[in-house]
Amino acid sequence: MITKSSIISALKASGLGGDRPVFIHSNLAFFGVCEGACSMDAISELYLECLLKVAGAGATLVFPMFTYSFGDDKEEKIFDPSK
Repeated sequence: MITKSSIISALKASGLGGDRPVFIHSNLAFFGVCEGACSMDAISELYLECLLKVAGAGATLVFPMFTYSFGDDKEEKIFDPSK
């Protein structure tokens, strides 16, 4: 099981820190079960807390945002690329 301390250790080992910009692109569900986190919201909060702790107060965190609502298999198209 993944723990908060193991996440922090892994982030530090990756070289994260020093208030540098960080681009994050991952699917948190692929990482597995996290101790004390019983929902995707709780897992997201846990990872964000760890990222903020290791990256530093002056770091810029960049996350891509997108939706799966625009595919050809969707009857109702929520996403409108012209807007």
